[in-house]
Amino acid sequence: MDTAAAPAVVLARHDRKNALQLKHYNRSNANITSKPMKEIKSQDSDGVTTICDYDWALPDSMKQCQDSLLIFATVNRSLWPYDTTDIAMTRVYNRYNWCGAANS
Repeated sequence: MDTAAAPAVVLARHDRKNALQLKHYNRSNANITSKPMKEIKSQDSDGVTTICDYDWALPDSMKQCQDSLLIFATVNRSLWPYDTTDIAMTRVYNRYNWCGAANS
């Protein structure tokens, strides 16, 4: 099965509590674990917090957004065959012009 999803994403999807984004299913990130990590610093009332995460490539075109959604569907259906979240997402995205300003 050609999911083109990073193994780390497939493992994270096993736990439905993990909030994954469209960027996680971007085909450009299929080998994300072989790339260097990115350090992210943020400041709040408790001080400075440093987080290390993968340097995820964001989908930058409508085609990449659609491809990412299809990869999500493939991963999701392989884990939970009766879960139709991907179909519901596609219907909502299409109804509300989800990437109307994206490059073609």
